[in-house]
Amino acid sequence: MTNYIIISHFKNEEEQESFEQKIKSAFPRYHEENNDEIRYLALSSKNQAGVEDKIKEILNQYGVSNDEYVALYYSRPENPDEIQRVMLLGHDYLIELDIQNIKPEDHVDTLSRLLNHEFFEEK
Repeated sequence: MTNYIIISHFKNEEEQESFEQKIKSAFPRYHEENNDEIRYLALSSKNQAGVEDKIKEILNQYGVSNDEYVALYYSRPENPDEIQRVMLLGHDYLIELDIQNIKPEDHVDTLSRLLNHEFFEEK
């Protein structure tokens, strides 16, 4: 299993909550953390393509505005220190605006810790 992290922002708080609930239902092995304004939703799954497909399937249920985004973070097993980001909705600059509100090292530390989170320890 590989860990993935979703960071998302929807203008409508109800849509944000609904999206997160649907992700949690689709991926029952998840862990949430908040860092100031950013909510990190870590999940565990077997392959990236399946994760991306499921997120896109869920996103198809929502109307999308220009200032909304969903970013998926992951690292490859052969290079766990290199964190990759795929924008599944929106543009890179949208998430960069939110990230600049926190310390960059806090963001990277949170991503690294969640990408190494041991889901089997949870009840």
